[in-house]
Amino acid sequence: MIKRRFLGFSLLEMVLVCAIILIVAALSIPVYDQMVKAECFKARVMRFYRHLQYARHLSITKNREVTVCPVGEAGLCGNTWGKGYLILLGENIHFMEKMLKEAGMNSVDSLIFKSFPSRYFLKFTPKGTTAYQNGTFYFYPSMPFLKPQRIIVSQTGRMRIEEGLKG
Repeated sequence: MIKRRFLGFSLLEMVLVCAIILIVAALSIPVYDQMVKAECFKARVMRFYRHLQYARHLSITKNREVTVCPVGEAGLCGNTWGKGYLILLGENIHFMEKMLKEAGMNSVDSLIFKSFPSRYFLKFTPKGTTAYQNGTFYFYPSMPFLKPQRIIVSQTGRMRIEEGLKG
């Protein structure tokens, strides 16, 4: 009698492979979740950075002053950056000709702006420089495993992003 040999996997082998895959997946889900939250936080910082670059670019191309300020009461400039921010075209921050962009902030993250001289807004001149103002935007994430980030704005209007709160 000729013995036939069956090619394939046994049920026990299949169960073991499935168990190993499930264990690896269960261990990687929390890491993946943290990675997604970290990338979302970095994306919010980059979005704000691009909006600052847009404001500077607009001040140069329109040859007008452009102000970036926090949202306040009745859609005007306020002094707390947590609610969102406005990009406004015009000379006087209390009465702007035109609101160019309004963006909300994630309510779980916090944004603080510190500048010299001490102002709660950032103004770009028609040359693309700030109005004799240096400043730093501090982004504090709500998740403790993430490092804070900051956007540093010089008097020349140039900006850079740094991770952490060193310096």
